[in-house]
Amino acid sequence: MHKKNHLLEVEGLEKRFGGLLAVVDYTLTLEKGELVGLIGPNGAGKTTVFNLLSGVLKSSSGKIFLNSKNITKFSPAQIARTGIARTFQNIRLFGDLCVLDNIKVAFHMHHGKGFFNTICHTKKFCQTEKEITGKAMKLAEMMDLTDLVYEPAKNLPYGDQRRMEIARALATSPKLLLLDEPAAGMNLQETADLMTTIKKIHTNHDMTILIVEHDMRLVMNLCQRIQVLNQGRLLAQGTPEEIQNSPEVIKAYLGSPKEKPHADC
Repeated sequence: MHKKNHLLEVEGLEKRFGGLLAVVDYTLTLEKGELVGLIGPNGAGKTTVFNLLSGVLKSSSGKIFLNSKNITKFSPAQIARTGIARTFQNIRLFGDLCVLDNIKVAFHMHHGKGFFNTICHTKKFCQTEKEITGKAMKLAEMMDLTDLVYEPAKNLPYGDQRRMEIARALATSPKLLLLDEPAAGMNLQETADLMTTIKKIHTNHDMTILIVEHDMRLVMNLCQRIQVLNQGRLLAQGTPEEIQNSPEVIKAYLGSPKEKPHADC
């Protein structure tokens, strides 16, 4: 039975692809303001979980509640409006649009003013556009993108593209932010900058974050608690220290305690 004080509660989530069980009896509770990691070997089902939570895939069984509201059968657009935003392992940007316009697109989900107002550029439309531009500029500033707001997104370095994608997700005013391998493809400095950015979002905005990531340094330094998936099933969950010292996790994923986990493991 879901509890009203949980921001997110996932009960017995499963996903079948034909005869393959990709996710089996997955459960999760998130309180407001938590930063939780989801890790595991390649093919463990991590991105499938994200696709289920964001509505990209429909579950075979189980339930998802956001603020006690059953969103299990919601479409991706409905889930986004309800309060879950996500980034993707493969960055999805409007390459020919500038950074500012990429961020503004997300604001229009909540602030669109209708066909007539848009086509005729009414006073109401112009006022809304001014407000959205101001909010988008503030997000760009928060993500250290102020000097790049008029640059086409496709011209940005990889790390800046990642920050812009997160800014666009934040523009939807989410209650829960899902980050799918945000450090993928980044060098050490870009990853360090990303960690600082995520900490800032989490602390300054009391944002609830669920993050899938292979970079163990990032996960262990950022997350308050961690879940480990293996072959679609929850193998373990606990604090970073508990996960690092779990024999089951070491055997299935992390390797020997003396070995340093690699970002591409």
